[in-house]
Amino acid sequence: MAIADDLESRYQAKICATFVREAATLYVERKKLKGDD
Repeated sequence: MAIADDLESRYQAKICATFVREAATLYVERKKLKGDD
């Protein structure tokens, strides 16, 4: 979530940050992260 925080604070890209957070949540739920089997 650090990338989303950086997008929001440094670049004022709130919509993009929201998309990144949503995608990260879904990746965790669906076990699509590197190292998940």
